[in-house]
Amino acid sequence: DEDGEPIVIDADDLKDAMLDMGDEFLDEHDIWFVATGASDHDHAGIKAFLDAHRRELRGAFLVNLECVGAGSLAVYAREGMRDRRRADRRLVNLITSIARDLHIPMDTAMYDWDETDAATAMRARVRSVTIVGLDENDLPALSRTLDDVPDNVNPEQLDDVVRIVTEIVRRA
Repeated sequence: DEDGEPIVIDADDLKDAMLDMGDEFLDEHDIWFVATGASDHDHAGIKAFLDAHRRELRGAFLVNLECVGAGSLAVYAREGMRDRRRADRRLVNLITSIARDLHIPMDTAMYDWDETDAATAMRARVRSVTIVGLDENDLPALSRTLDDVPDNVNPEQLDDVVRIVTEIVRRA
């Protein structure tokens, strides 16, 4: 606020703010929420999506979410083992700035031994980044383990991710 005190905004306030955006703002922005799947099969889902919507994605950016219901939140600045790709620097800076402004702990990390769907999008020249929940070994939290069950999802952390993504849309 004007006195230098932080303003506390909860996820519901941010959702309401987005819903209150005027038509002129929404006419200028396409917002797609896509669940692609098949990442274990050479990222077939994102590849099919990119092939089907290449023209609509010009100038767009993609925010990939991985394991965000557990672990510590991070943004991947680089992905890939052989054909490494850098995440869009503007998005990385925007996300870390938003997290800092909202007092949400967020680190940057490298995913140099594998890649997410965002790396596939990067190769297709779509500005992309991945927000991920990491465990104590810097691995995607609970991914492909017996502990990857609904009871282990942290709802407060999911709310934090909603707040970050909502603010990305607002600031972009």
